[in-house]
Amino acid sequence: MTFVLFKTHFERYFYLAKKYEEARNNAYYLEEKYHEVKMERDDLIRQRDRLSKRLEANETSLREKEDEVFLQFERVVYLEEQCDKVNKDGGKTQQ
Repeated sequence: MTFVLFKTHFERYFYLAKKYEEARNNAYYLEEKYHEVKMERDDLIRQRDRLSKRLEANETSLREKEDEVFLQFERVVYLEEQCDKVNKDGGKTQQ
């Protein structure tokens, strides 16, 4: 009877030890994966921040260039008006 109890307890202990080892290995694996995913997430956050700053700089540059184009356009319109005035005044003096 003692041998049967010992064998039964041993089989249970062995089964539990095996399950404990599997759970421990899973925990190590998951911890390793957690750190990998966390590093990847941190890299993505840094990339997002860099891209956000780059986008902001590009938008600022675009606004400045749009303002410059608008000013140049106004200057062209002004010069065309001056040319028209000169042409009108020149035509009157030639007649």
